[in-house]
Amino acid sequence: MDYKYHQYQGQPSDQFHPKNKGKQVVVSLDIITEPDCEQNNTNDNNHTTDDINDTTITTEILNVNDTFKDWDAVETAVNMFAKYNGFVAIKFHKDLDIIDKTITRRRVYQCWKAGINNPNKVEDITLYRKSSSTKTNCPWQANFYFGKHAADIHLTKFNNSHNHQCNPVSIELASKNLRFSQSILDKIEHYTTKGVQVHDEFDAATMFLYLLKQYEEDLNYIIIPRLKGPSNELIGLFWITSKQCNKLRPKFHNVVIYDNTAKMNRYEMALSLFIGIDNNFKTRVLIQALTKYETQADYIWILQCTLKVTNNLSPHVSYTDGDPAMLAAVQVVYPQTRHLLYIYHIAENIKKKAKALLRNDMVQNFIKDFYHMRNSYTEYQFELRYTKMLTKYELCRSYLEKKLYSSHESWAKYAISKVFTAGVESTQRVESINGVLKKYLD
Repeated sequence: MDYKYHQYQGQPSDQFHPKNKGKQVVVSLDIITEPDCEQNNTNDNNHTTDDINDTTITTEILNVNDTFKDWDAVETAVNMFAKYNGFVAIKFHKDLDIIDKTITRRRVYQCWKAGINNPNKVEDITLYRKSSSTKTNCPWQANFYFGKHAADIHLTKFNNSHNHQCNPVSIELASKNLRFSQSILDKIEHYTTKGVQVHDEFDAATMFLYLLKQYEEDLNYIIIPRLKGPSNELIGLFWITSKQCNKLRPKFHNVVIYDNTAKMNRYEMALSLFIGIDNNFKTRVLIQALTKYETQADYIWILQCTLKVTNNLSPHVSYTDGDPAMLAAVQVVYPQTRHLLYIYHIAENIKKKAKALLRNDMVQNFIKDFYHMRNSYTEYQFELRYTKMLTKYELCRSYLEKKLYSSHESWAKYAISKVFTAGVESTQRVESINGVLKKYLD
C-alpha cells in the first residue's frame, strides 16, 4: 500500500494520538470521505440483488459502497472480516432515526485497540495502582449508513489500517469473544428451569428425612417441622433427641443460653441453639432448631415448641442478645423466666452509639463511665451514676433513657447478682459451638 505524508495541525481526528499534533504522520490513502445520502441512493441503483448477496457473503474484503440487506448482515460481515485479518471489531457508535427510534441509521465500528487509556487520578498517591492497557489508539474504522430513501445499508467510510500487529491468537482474549454462545445459554436455561434438583447431604429437606429416620428408630425422638404456603415450603425445623428430652433438659434447665448462629450455610437458615450448663460447668446442647426467618413469630414458634416437648418446663434464667424480636418472644412465651442480656452485645452497641454521637476523648470516657455504672453493687449507687451520665453526656440522653435504662435490670451488676447465673455473662459457650459448626457448614 502506498503512503503519503501530511502535516497534522491538530484538527479532530479519530485516527491520530493527541501527542502527534504538529508532527508528520503516515496516513493510509484508503481513508474515504463519507458520501451524502443522495449519492448513496444513486450508487445503490447500480447494484443488483446478486451484488448485495455477494457482498454479504464475501467477508474477507470490505470496500466503500458495499451494500447489505440488514444490520445483521453488517454485523456478520464485519466480524468475519476482523477474524480473518486477526483483530476484533467492536461497535463504537450508533445513530437512530429522529422520528422512528426503532430504525438504526448509522453505525460505526472500531478496532478493539482504538482509543487510549485514561487512568483515574487520585489525590492520595498511596492509593494509585499501576495498570497496563492494550489500547494503541488504532485508527481502523468502518462507517455504515442506512439512508432514508435507500433500500440497503452502505459502507460509507472505511479506514483499513492498524498501528499494531494483528494476531489471530490474541483476539481470543477479547471480552467480546469470552461470552457464552447462544447455544450454551439455551442449555443453561433449560437445565436451570427444567433440570432435576439434586439434594446433597447437607440439604435441609434431606436433613428432615434423616431426622424422620431417627424417629423411626427411637419414638422418643421429637421432630416438629414448620411448613408455609401451598407448596409446603420448609421454613422451620425443631428437633430434640430422647436423651436431651428425658435427661439433659429436665436436669439442666436452670440457666439456659439461647442464641442464633449466622446464616452461614448455603440454604440461608439460622440455627437456634439452647445451651445448658451441667453440675461440672460443662456446656450441654439441650434443644436445636432451624429457621428461615428471624422474626418475632419465628422465635415464638421455637419457644412454644420447647414448652410442648417438655411439659411446659421453662428455664429459671434465660440469656439472649439484644434482638428486639427475640426479646418480645421471650416475654410472651416465658413470662415467669428471669430474662438477662449478654453484656458483650450491649457493650458493642454502646461503642457504636458513642462513636456516632461523641467526639475524641468523650467516646472512651463514655464507655468507661458505662462500665463504672454497670458494675455498681447497689441500686442506689447505680441510679446515682446513671444520673451523672445523663448530665455529662447530654447528646446521649435519649439513648440512655430509651434504650439502656429500660432494660437495665437485665444487665446491671446489682440486679444480676441476686439470681443464679452459673457465671454466664457472654455468648462464649455458644461461640465455641459455632466455631465447630463452621468447619462443617459452608
